[in-house]
Amino acid sequence: MSQALRPVALEQVGVTAALEAMAHQASESSTAAFSVEIEDIDGLLPKQLEINLYRIVQEGLNNVLKHADAGRVVLEVKRLPDRLSVSLFDDGIGFDLNGRQNGGDTRQGKASLGLVSMTERAKLLGGSLDIKSTQGTGTRLTLPFPWSRFLMEASKPTRSPANGNVARVKRGSLWSTRPGS
Repeated sequence: MSQALRPVALEQVGVTAALEAMAHQASESSTAAFSVEIEDIDGLLPKQLEINLYRIVQEGLNNVLKHADAGRVVLEVKRLPDRLSVSLFDDGIGFDLNGRQNGGDTRQGKASLGLVSMTERAKLLGGSLDIKSTQGTGTRLTLPFPWSRFLMEASKPTRSPANGNVARVKRGSLWSTRPGS
């Protein structure tokens, strides 16, 4: 059942290219200018955890498209020596974070299940989702989480060395879009 919920793109092109494609699709659906920098993170996470990262970014981008009314969106996925850092920023309308964290969407009168889901998925990755939002100035989501622990798990003798959990850098991407281009 859980494999049926795994996005096909993760299997076909890997997590790096899947995130790039998702961001590109979001940029095509918006008038906002997108700046995207995603370093190669293929092979850093076990497959069962890649989906958590993918879904966090997906929900964040969906929130930007649905609610932010942003002119500029910045997505970064950076590979640091001891952790991955994911950052999503928009210069949109922002929101009342206290109202959302207490289970309510103050604009729509319903629970903010997307933020709850993102927070839970961040915990599964061993990190925590930091959300900063001010009405009128936009929102920034940051998610730092350790990736080196996954390499340590991959090096245990109970796993095959061909499991794909070997760190490598083969490529990254940096691209931007401007409205009307």
